[in-house]
Amino acid sequence: MRLLRAGVLGGAFVTPATFLLLGGNAFGPPKAAVFAWSCAIVALAFLLDGELRGDIWTIVRSSSLSWAIAAFVAIAVFSTASSGRALAATTGGYPDYRGLLLILGCTVLGAGAAVLRRRGDVAWLWRTTSLLVAWVVVVAVGERLGLPPASLKLPGAIRTISTVGNASNLGVLLATMIPLAVGSALGERAKVWRALAFCAWAGGLVALVWTQSRGAWAGALVAVVVGVGLVLPGLRSRERSLAGVVRKQWMLLAATGVVALAVAAAATPGVIARVGSSFDASSSTAVWRLSTWRSAVRMTADRPVLGFGPDSFRLAYPAYKEPGQDDGRLGYVPTESAHNLMLDTSVSYGVTGFLAMIAAIGVASVVLVRCSLRSPSAGSLPAEEVAQVASALAGGFVALQFHYATLDTAPLFAVLLGLAVASQAGGGTAAARAPIRALAVASLALALLFAASGSAVVAVVAADSSAGRARALVAAEAPWSEIRKATEFAQRVAPWESAFFRAEGRAAGTLVSKGRVPEAADDGMIAYDAALELVPDNPVLMTERARLMLAVAIERHDATLAAEAGEQFARAAEIDPNSGIPLAGVGRAALVRRDFGEARTTLEHAVELSPLYAPAWADLGRTYRETGLLSQAEEAEGQAARLKASSALD
Repeated sequence: MRLLRAGVLGGAFVTPATFLLLGGNAFGPPKAAVFAWSCAIVALAFLLDGELRGDIWTIVRSSSLSWAIAAFVAIAVFSTASSGRALAATTGGYPDYRGLLLILGCTVLGAGAAVLRRRGDVAWLWRTTSLLVAWVVVVAVGERLGLPPASLKLPGAIRTISTVGNASNLGVLLATMIPLAVGSALGERAKVWRALAFCAWAGGLVALVWTQSRGAWAGALVAVVVGVGLVLPGLRSRERSLAGVVRKQWMLLAATGVVALAVAAAATPGVIARVGSSFDASSSTAVWRLSTWRSAVRMTADRPVLGFGPDSFRLAYPAYKEPGQDDGRLGYVPTESAHNLMLDTSVSYGVTGFLAMIAAIGVASVVLVRCSLRSPSAGSLPAEEVAQVASALAGGFVALQFHYATLDTAPLFAVLLGLAVASQAGGGTAAARAPIRALAVASLALALLFAASGSAVVAVVAADSSAGRARALVAAEAPWSEIRKATEFAQRVAPWESAFFRAEGRAAGTLVSKGRVPEAADDGMIAYDAALELVPDNPVLMTERARLMLAVAIERHDATLAAEAGEQFARAAEIDPNSGIPLAGVGRAALVRRDFGEARTTLEHAVELSPLYAPAWADLGRTYRETGLLSQAEEAEGQAARLKASSALD
């Protein structure tokens, strides 16, 4: 039991608390390592204890919710096999690894939580919730004071990311965790833990405001409505003296919440305006999301049965992108998901996966409502815990309609669903003919799979650190030999990850753009070639490589190389036809060759597709000036200057 408890604790609570300060990506790979090893521990616990396997078989046999979850997992397996990129879909992409292994791991953690609930061993769950929220708040406060992870954010970013590396992701986590902290504050008997839960509640609200995630705010509001709706009937049925105590607790909870929200709002300029803009359909965020959602619907319609496979959105999306979607403010950054849980599911796993997910959420909701209306049976959730789990699931589910599930949030959801599964299954003894041996084989296979995955991700963490050191060396203007030594170490440690070959290419591009170390250029292009071998037809990598080629062509006055760069830009534009960013590269290459006709036509189209991409406007202004169109040149150059100034202010 201790092994099982440790694994579930690590997967659901230590994973979102993990981040490193060693350079590289401080958030994704370290979390993946903790998650994988935690899942291996849970699988090992089932392997070593036949009674635990008997428990899980009894739970599965008597719970319709478990069958809905099993159907979703089966669909995910078939979707992975039919994706045409089974290995990549299994592991998921760097740095967040949202492939089939994440689904399998969450299933293992959910099974572990169900067994722990069946045996009444969940007191640790509520206390660990308070600890996690408190840690997230402490890191958030440090970030506001300029400590890490503030130094790991994009320059000028103001939204709080704390331990999870992304403000919206932090919002989803808090919208899910805060209801659990509230339940602990109301139900905890030990004064120390109750005080910690109250602090987690108040601090969590402050951090939630700091995320400025409107989707998470909506989720938190729904969580309050669901929690209060399930708690009120219980209050009416309590003895008068006990009900009075509970009411006082609720009043204290409400008072601390109001104070926390007031403090957070006062410390966050513009938060009121951001709340007001939530209903502005013309805002850039709303336009971007609606466009992405329309594209996701078209993607689902093209592959409705099994979808494109896990973590495949970023690869399939360019063919469905609407004009203007890459407006250019952030440069050429691939869209990794639909930022909507239901649409992400339908794109990845088809309509069948979507229906299985909706069935699981629906059955879980029915189970929890029924638990709130009847006396608890053996293994089911007590009435006071139903509101915690139901409100946490509701809050997180609503928040995820504006974001996507990650290593930080998916394991926690799996644990909550596992509690609901156990509550539906209730008591009983293990069936005499339970397939204990088959379950042991499955447990062994999963333990080995996740142990191997954990070892591989540890290698990625080391490679990440070395790649981060290379970036620091570039900033410090170190010799290219030292920079390349760091990137080559990363490539040797994790040769299956294209990101580390890309790191060398980007380092070379930075140096060449500054007129330093020309010999870095050839190494950079070779590194990009290696990255493209691992991820063929990636328009972002193609565009970056073409930029490096063009910079070298300008430095060497090499017209042939400039033409080759233009061809690679054009290939990227073919793959991603509705983004103006690779097309702007075609225009720049034409400008370098002094083909002003092609440059003008291409750049005018590029700024139509990506109207906020400053480099395209600057090149268009230069093209106009070279062809004597001085008024158009001044207008385009002025637009480029305004966009650059706006980017600096943001």
